[in-house]
Amino acid sequence: MSSCISKVRKHVSSLAPGALFSTQECVQYGSRTAVDQAIYLLIDLNIIERIVRGVFVAVKSRRLEYSAEEVAEVKARAFGNCIVQSGATCANERGLNTESDLNAEPDNSDQNSESNDKSYEFLTSGHSTRFRFGEGYIYLRKCNGRKIQLSDSHVGKTIRALWYVQQATLTVEAIYGQILSFDRGDFHELVSKARFMPAWLRDKISTAFSIRWQRLVFEQTIKQKELCLLDSSA
Repeated sequence: MSSCISKVRKHVSSLAPGALFSTQECVQYGSRTAVDQAIYLLIDLNIIERIVRGVFVAVKSRRLEYSAEEVAEVKARAFGNCIVQSGATCANERGLNTESDLNAEPDNSDQNSESNDKSYEFLTSGHSTRFRFGEGYIYLRKCNGRKIQLSDSHVGKTIRALWYVQQATLTVEAIYGQILSFDRGDFHELVSKARFMPAWLRDKISTAFSIRWQRLVFEQTIKQKELCLLDSSA
């Protein structure tokens, strides 16, 4: 037990100031029971502090606040998963919808247990789950892997926002409003990520920017062929 405590303590000391860590990161130092006991003891000694269930920080270097995204990322990473912003969040940030189902919870049994504006949702490559965060909840929702592949770049978030609006209500004006300001690098990324979009969204965007889209698709096709030729001659 003492060996496990010292190893967990050493792990905490090795972290960057203010960095969050999970129980899962410490299971290499002993049995799950021994690790849990070590963590409880370090909490009692005011060496570490629990942020949410399974996520902790060193008391001495604790920041005043941690965002829901920071906490969700640590929780997901503990099990080898990743997160991205939900389509609803991306759409809200871009003014694409006025009423969001951001905090909608499939299980209606505790529908009134928390305030909507204190809960957060992220998409994950892992299983759906939720956990307390402050006075609300953080929801991690398993999603289509293509949405994860889009990443949280500016372009990736824009695609997820447009995807969230849905085929029947997405207008050409909305597409122009989100994409017209893209620079050349953004547009290259948009075209390269077309394979992750649903067909209806890809068609709408390519139609809205037909000449520019076709030119970049052609350029990327030529570039891929050149790379293939270089590989074959190497």
